[in-house]
Amino acid sequence: MRGLNLSFLLLAKLNDLDKKKKLREDWDEAKLDVMFTLTMSKFSNPALKELLLATGDLILVEGNNWGYRFWGVSRGSGLNHLGEILMTVRDIYK
Repeated sequence: MRGLNLSFLLLAKLNDLDKKKKLREDWDEAKLDVMFTLTMSKFSNPALKELLLATGDLILVEGNNWGYRFWGVSRGSGLNHLGEILMTVRDIYK
């Protein structure tokens, strides 16, 4: 599970950096593709891939209580882009 926790730490760090300094001018347009590419790479690890595939057809939600509504769902609302990316990667690796 350490790998999954690192994803959330990476998101937190990227979000924090994004608030302080634009990572790149087209970040708003690129961030979904960047996260997809990183997630594909991460779950190419056999152990992590096995964990992801073990979720079967469950709906994956990046639930949180710190306000991530773009990447997840906080207090009942959010876009859950990370959950959607994880489910897409899972489908690709099936």
